[in-house]
Amino acid sequence: MTSQLAQLIPGDKIYVSPPIGSFFPEQQNSWWIASGTGIAPFISLLLSGDTHNIHMVHGSRNLEGFYFHEFLEERLGLNYVRCCSQEDHGKVYFGRLTNYLKEQEKLAVENMYYLCGSTEMVVDTRDLLINKGIEFSKIASEIYF
Repeated sequence: MTSQLAQLIPGDKIYVSPPIGSFFPEQQNSWWIASGTGIAPFISLLLSGDTHNIHMVHGSRNLEGFYFHEFLEERLGLNYVRCCSQEDHGKVYFGRLTNYLKEQEKLAVENMYYLCGSTEMVVDTRDLLINKGIEFSKIASEIYF
């Protein structure tokens, strides 16, 4: 919808319907993996309260790219991991989020893995997860251009 919204001018009306259904099955363990502004859909889901057993991995080139990190740390505690590829900081994994995932000895095959971010990150992460034994059907993705 971004291209349609970009064509609007101030004063144009838009019509929005309420959400229907649920993106996540109830009580589903899941990993949310985002780079940069790919965090946005996950913030929305956290605010909706429709979350269960979440492990969040957020990647950014620099520390200022971790949007909503205080909120995420408060809500998810140790289940929120920031991965920074260009700035080293004590509370942040130094390296790409794909490196962090490679270092995980075992990822639960019964979990769902939700990816949101750049094409490169989504494709690299999807391939990495598959190589670690995660079924393709357990991986959902949204690519930001």
